[in-house]
Amino acid sequence: MSYLAMSHRCQLFEEIADKIWRRICRKHSLGLNDKEEGITNDIIADIVEYHRDNYLNNFDVYARAGYKESTTGSDIDLFVETEIDQYIWYPLQAKLLKKDRKYHSLFYAQKEKQQWELLTELENFGAIPYYLFYNGFDNFSHRGRDKCSREYNERQLGCSIVRPLIVKNIYENKRLPEFTDFHITHSQPWRVLVCCHNHSETKFSLQEIEDSSVYLKLEKIEQERKADNEFFYTDNRIITACEKTDWKPDYRIIVKRTYR
Repeated sequence: MSYLAMSHRCQLFEEIADKIWRRICRKHSLGLNDKEEGITNDIIADIVEYHRDNYLNNFDVYARAGYKESTTGSDIDLFVETEIDQYIWYPLQAKLLKKDRKYHSLFYAQKEKQQWELLTELENFGAIPYYLFYNGFDNFSHRGRDKCSREYNERQLGCSIVRPLIVKNIYENKRLPEFTDFHITHSQPWRVLVCCHNHSETKFSLQEIEDSSVYLKLEKIEQERKADNEFFYTDNRIITACEKTDWKPDYRIIVKRTYR
């Protein structure tokens, strides 16, 4: 069995996408909108629960210090191990499909820098950013193959990813983009981030990822960090990138190749 299969990460991400598709379809059928923050929080809960119940040490979840479930946002840093202690960094900006089957809040007139600009700047530091769309569309069906030629159906688009410049270009041509403006032509199921054998010129070590006073493991959120255990690099590429771009995701998910 391959390291990727042994990690069970592909199965977990598929299950999460399917669950979110069904959840949003149900809400829309009742004339309701869901919330990005609530969906992200449930994703985090699913990962933590999977880690706990299956005794696998290949998922770690961190939240920003001062974490409060009621006020925490929806953006995620996903770090995926491709070789031993070599991680690809995927910043994920979450956006929800509303009951009118459109994406609202892609543009903020009051902000000097739009989210797609911030995400694109992160590429200069070796990250591979995406918009993470939360979707559910009752009358939509699809059978296709993802970028690594694995079959999928429409429910895998419960969590889909699209590159920031594509979002920018589509928004500039259509100020209130719909589901079909991005899917299927410009999107991939989010599972490709963990199911496919991806490559990046820039990789990050686990020590770099964990080297932060801002993020704490969820099980340690309520604990004080002891000063004599703290050691942070003065030249940390991830910290530098976040400071220079003002990227402040609420969660960090670390996905390892296999159990250790």
